[in-house]
Amino acid sequence: MRSDVRMRFAIKRKAVTVTADPARVNMSGAHDGDGKLCMRTVKRVDLTSWWGVVCLVYVVMFLSGTVAHGYGNDASTKGGVSASVKVGAAWVSTSDQLKPNSDNRRTNTLQDDSDSFDEAVPIVLFDVRYGVDEHTEVYCGTPLEEFEPSLMLGVSHDLGTVGTLDVAGFYAFGQEVWADPYVTGADRVETDAEAYGGKIVLEDVFETRLSLGYKVSLVDVENDVIGNTYPDLRRDGTVHEASLGYGATIDDGSSITPVITYTLADIDGASQRYRGYGLRLLFVRATSRYAVRLFAGVSRNEYDKMHPMFKKVREDTLYRAGGVFTWFDPFGFEDTSVTLGAFWGKRDANIGFFESATRGGILTVGYRF
Repeated sequence: MRSDVRMRFAIKRKAVTVTADPARVNMSGAHDGDGKLCMRTVKRVDLTSWWGVVCLVYVVMFLSGTVAHGYGNDASTKGGVSASVKVGAAWVSTSDQLKPNSDNRRTNTLQDDSDSFDEAVPIVLFDVRYGVDEHTEVYCGTPLEEFEPSLMLGVSHDLGTVGTLDVAGFYAFGQEVWADPYVTGADRVETDAEAYGGKIVLEDVFETRLSLGYKVSLVDVENDVIGNTYPDLRRDGTVHEASLGYGATIDDGSSITPVITYTLADIDGASQRYRGYGLRLLFVRATSRYAVRLFAGVSRNEYDKMHPMFKKVREDTLYRAGGVFTWFDPFGFEDTSVTLGAFWGKRDANIGFFESATRGGILTVGYRF
């Protein structure tokens, strides 16, 4: 791997790699990006209670970059296998009407967001990498991309002065949405949602800190009751997002990355299609003992057609901020880490039903092999 992509530190005679390049950090989303010009597809499917918490954990950890490439021994960069695992717990509080949850199953109004509900869940994450040689790496794991848990398999190859090419496929699992989110006075029912796709990313283009890419997801809602009733609200389709990021080094160990994004959602229902624009900022400070990552962003989505339930064309503005602190080899325990993070998000909309506020936190313990 390129020396400007990772920072290596010798800790007790072991080479420990800390991903400190914000251009590698995905802060996207639909909700939220990546310091890469990653033209990617982000599916706007909302998750059910347990998975809703997990995906918010992903936001805190992946957007901050603490697990995007993890940290571990130097095996994968010199040929060989490296792996890491993280276990812990997450807590989240949200008022999002679109997230299925037993406390959110019934709503009596379509004019406002729901009452906040809280949930705490255990989490387990893993990352396995095989360094074919000093230029090529194959990886598999549960990357913290987008807002859903997924399994990803990919390969990264150093093209020299051209940059580093990353190609991968993914499958998102364990997802549910409301079959009809707009039912009032009765219990709403969940249905399965499926998403899969691929990405291609070119980082450190021509020996600069610029990154470009493309990612696409195909989305399928199994029992789309509202879409069958109102064709303009069908939720199957794809979402593409383009992003452009540039990582600027502040000093040895610190960097800041501004990211701009453009999103095009090609959804079957005309009222669900949208174009989005976003700006994010990521700060990273990494040393041999700890890593600190702070992020903040704002994005705006403008929909194509009047929403049949509200007689308005939907417009959303999303705000996000958070931070993560990771302590390496705590209390002298080699090859371990402790991560503590917090996240805040808010969605303002011209339709009250789609407004929401979310906050959450995580605590994990990790081990690298």
